[in-house]
Amino acid sequence: MAPLIHQEIRLYKIIKRIDFINVVDKKETLAKEGIYYAFPFNINKGEFKLDVPGAILRPQTDQLPGTCRDWYSFQHWLNVSNSDYGLVFSSRETELVSLGDINTGKWLEELSLTNTNFFIYIMNNYWNTNFRPSQGGRLTFHFSLLTYSGKFDVLRSTRLGWGYSAPLVPVILKKNQKGILPLKKFTFCQVDKPNVMVMAIKQAEDKKGYIIRLHEFSGEESLFEIKFPFLKISRAWQTNIIEENIDSLKVGGNNTITLPIKGWGIETIRIIPV
Repeated sequence: MAPLIHQEIRLYKIIKRIDFINVVDKKETLAKEGIYYAFPFNINKGEFKLDVPGAILRPQTDQLPGTCRDWYSFQHWLNVSNSDYGLVFSSRETELVSLGDINTGKWLEELSLTNTNFFIYIMNNYWNTNFRPSQGGRLTFHFSLLTYSGKFDVLRSTRLGWGYSAPLVPVILKKNQKGILPLKKFTFCQVDKPNVMVMAIKQAEDKKGYIIRLHEFSGEESLFEIKFPFLKISRAWQTNIIEENIDSLKVGGNNTITLPIKGWGIETIRIIPV
């Protein structure tokens, strides 16, 4: 059913990371099918943790009775580790996973794991409504993993997961352009706390300045500073999620703004350049 299955494995000289690029050229069929990529790992007494919106989920431990245990979804990363070592896994195209086994249709009331294998669910045609009766074509799936020594670290997992999920986008420019920015490195903005991350930078919907959205991802309330080294700011505001101004913010020296953020919180600010 798949004339071509190709896998490319990338190793980096200066980055501790392994990337997998999987290409499947699949024929369509009306027969019911589910397709997975298996990731078998042997992590003694390992515990799974999944990145979900605004929190970290420990399967089974953090679940209410009756909630789904056959499969889970994660946003940017999956971690499995014990107190001595572990790994972080990230996927770009598909974030549905079965833990320990392929559990489709079991409707598990309890997830009792005896191993640390996981299965990434890439496609199926099980359902009779709202989905195509067959799936096929030339499809590409990107995965990345990082192994480490020591206990689980949310900063490590988040940096890999978010970074891999949002790769750099190349842009073609005219040659020999002159500019005022440094040639070797350039940072549009800097945040001084490692547990606070810039999620998005965009033009404001009302065209009045720019919107920067930040997220605290370790559960620790923090006071952070965001700095714009190459941008002069005339005014700044704290806004709500729909970009309505709430409070005026002081712009300090070197175009810095200081703001508190709650654990797992999201803060949005508006800046008006000179």
